[in-house]
Amino acid sequence: MAKCLPRAQVEVWSTFFEGRWSNDYWWQQLMRLPKQLHESLLRYQRWQDRQLGLLGKLLLLAGLQQRGYGSDCLDRMLWSAEGRPWLQDGPDFNLSHSGHVVVCAFCSQGRIGVDLEQYRTIDPQDFVLAMSREEMAEIRAADDPSRRLLQLWTAKESAAKAHGLGLGCDFKTIEVENHQLFIENKKYSVQYLNVVTDYLCCLATEVPVTEVRCIEHPIGWSGC
Repeated sequence: MAKCLPRAQVEVWSTFFEGRWSNDYWWQQLMRLPKQLHESLLRYQRWQDRQLGLLGKLLLLAGLQQRGYGSDCLDRMLWSAEGRPWLQDGPDFNLSHSGHVVVCAFCSQGRIGVDLEQYRTIDPQDFVLAMSREEMAEIRAADDPSRRLLQLWTAKESAAKAHGLGLGCDFKTIEVENHQLFIENKKYSVQYLNVVTDYLCCLATEVPVTEVRCIEHPIGWSGC
């Protein structure tokens, strides 16, 4: 009898901001998080980075609460030796942000990684250390080199995040082929999503995905 492989269901939550929050509102939202998360957010120098970081944690909290976890669930968050956050009794999750948008992906089976990049014009030479010679040739020959570069980058980074190493991986050795790639002989499936206009988003999972639901959650839609 053929072995039945596990299948995963994925939700990708997203939110964005239209402007800078008032100082009072920012602190009000920060107080919803456990103190162990405050220091890393306050370390950012730019208000945009502080706001994006906070939005990501609030999006994670909202997604977990929707699954029945209490408002204190982030108090139980743990970190791997490589700095990857996880919950012992929860689904695997991963966060990414770019521009004014944040996404949080949840997976019912196995690990997940997600990467979001705002579309922009890029000099391919800036990514020469992250791409193989063949990939660089493919990028330069593409009708839209910037888009093809960002597609490859988001695939590699999402898989590296699922693997647990993030930017610690040697991206040049990660080859993307037929929506699959390997890191240290471990296979990941990648899937591109249209979450927000003018942004590229990619998921990487350990097991095949049967369903992906995209959910907009209005945490930061107003300037407050």
